[in-house]
Amino acid sequence: MKITLFSQWECKTCIALKETLDQEKINYKVIEVLENKELWEEIRKQQLKIDPSSIMYTPTLLVESKGVGVYISAGRDFDTTEQALDKLKEYL
Repeated sequence: MKITLFSQWECKTCIALKETLDQEKINYKVIEVLENKELWEEIRKQQLKIDPSSIMYTPTLLVESKGVGVYISAGRDFDTTEQALDKLKEYL
């Protein structure tokens, strides 16, 4: 299983989620969306085709397992870091 966290430097929820993942000893890769704007916008466009209530905000987690990827996004799937962790644990 592979976890990617799409984050922004000054995003307080992003920082808190990183700390939570570290405390839980969950391995993840960070992609700063401001350094990877084209990638972030392409992901958002692809997801919009699949789900009208698509990815709008960071932090967003991508959980990949057996060739399938699931996005868990702030404002859509969770509002707090605790909710994000609970949602992520559904896939672990």
